[in-house]
Amino acid sequence: MDLSTLVLQPATPYDAPIVHAITQAAWAEYRLLPGSSRALRETQAEVASDLAEQRTHAVIGRVDDTPVLSMRFEWPELVHFP
Repeated sequence: MDLSTLVLQPATPYDAPIVHAITQAAWAEYRLLPGSSRALRETQAEVASDLAEQRTHAVIGRVDDTPVLSMRFEWPELVHFP
């Protein structure tokens, strides 16, 4: 895989199936461990809802237009001090 063609793009709710599939694949080997990630139990609909409501944000990385990674994160409101 030639990472020089890696393109990162913001994910939308329509990308939820891709984000969900990559997350499930990444965490699959940890499924049976106690305290494993909540991500293993969430559905595509929950991912789409989180993205639509901006509870979380995501980025999808593609190489030659093939999704190869995703990253989800929270972007808390900035706190302003007087």
